[in-house]
Amino acid sequence: MKKNLAIFFGGISTEHEVSIITGLQLIKNVNLSKYKVIPIYIDKAGSWWTGDKLTNIDYFKSQDLFKPKGLQALDFSSFLSPQSSKIDTAILCFHGQYGEGGNVQGLLELAGIPYQGPGVLGSAIAMDKIMYRQVLATELVAQPNFLWFTQSDWDKDHQIILKQIKTQLGLPVYLKPSRSGSSIGVVKVDSETDLKTQIEATLKLDSRVIVEKEVSDCIEVNVAVLGDQVSALASVPEQPIKSEELLSFADKYEKGGKKAGMASATRRIPAPISSELTKQVQALALRIFRIFDFSGVVRTDFFVNPSTEEIYAIESNTIPGSMSYYLWEKSEITYPQLIDRLVEIAEQTHERKSKLTSTFKSNILEKARI
Repeated sequence: MKKNLAIFFGGISTEHEVSIITGLQLIKNVNLSKYKVIPIYIDKAGSWWTGDKLTNIDYFKSQDLFKPKGLQALDFSSFLSPQSSKIDTAILCFHGQYGEGGNVQGLLELAGIPYQGPGVLGSAIAMDKIMYRQVLATELVAQPNFLWFTQSDWDKDHQIILKQIKTQLGLPVYLKPSRSGSSIGVVKVDSETDLKTQIEATLKLDSRVIVEKEVSDCIEVNVAVLGDQVSALASVPEQPIKSEELLSFADKYEKGGKKAGMASATRRIPAPISSELTKQVQALALRIFRIFDFSGVVRTDFFVNPSTEEIYAIESNTIPGSMSYYLWEKSEITYPQLIDRLVEIAEQTHERKSKLTSTFKSNILEKARI
C-alpha cells in the first residue's frame, strides 16, 4: 500500500517563497508508486490549506499568497489529531522561524506523526544564531568572534553597543538577524557612520541581532549531513560563489536560469580545498550534527582558510534549501532516493522515541491533600 506522505511548506516567514520552491521541487521528485502526496500549504497569514493545485508552481504565480483561492481549508488542530490524521509520514520544507524553528515539529510530536529533520530543541537552537553560537562555544568549536544584543538593549543605550562593537570586534563586521535565513537582512558594515543606521534596519527584521567579525582569507564551504544519531553520512563539500562581498539572496536563488531554489546557485562541487581539509570539514559537520541531536538532512556552513586550514563554523540549516539534493547527487543518491531515506529516518526516529518510557508509577495522588 502507498504511504500518505504530507509535504508541508509556506509559513509565516520572509523565506515564504523559497519554501514554496523547496516544497514543489520535492513533490516533483516523489516516487508516486510508493507514496500518495498530501500537499499542506501554510499561507503568509498562518492559515492551513490543501489541494491538488498546490503541486503546480503556476498556481502560486497567480495567487495572493495571503489569500489563496480554490483550496480546501484545514483546521490543523483536528487534522493532526491522532484519531483523525491520515498522514503516515511528514516532510517539512519550511524555511524561517515559524516552521523551521520547531513550532510545527512540536505539533507533529503531539500528533504522533513521524517527520524528517531535527526535533523541537535542535530545530529551535539552530534557528537562533545566538543560541547556536553559544552552544558551539561550550563545545570549543571554532567560530568567528561575535557579540549580540536585543531590541531592548539597543533602546536602553545604543551608544554602549556601538562602542562594544568597535572595541571588541572592530570593523568591518556583518550584521545578521538572529532568526532569519537565506541571507535576508545580512549586511556588511565597513564604516562607523553606517553602523547605527544598518543596525536599526536589522532590528526591523528581528529583535535579536548578532554581530560577527569578518574572517579574512577564507572561502565559504558547505557540507550536508544525511542520517540520524545512529548513522549519518557527510556529503561532498561545496563552495557557493558570491557575486559581491557576501553571499546574497540573489546569489542563492536568482542566478540559475531555469533552475530554482538553492539548486540555482553558482557553486564549485567539490570545494577547492585539499583532501585532508575536506575530511576535517566533513568530520566537523558530523560532530555538529551529533551535538545538536540533528536528523534528516542538515547543511552546515563554514568559513575555511585553504592556506592555514583553519575552519570556522557559521550556521546549520535544519531544512536546507532544495534539501541540498544537488550535493547528494554527487554521492550518487538521486532525489527520489533521498526522499526514501528521509521517510525511513523519520519512521526510525519516531519508533525509537515511542519506545521510551513516558509513565512513572507513584502514590503521590493518594497522599495529596488539596
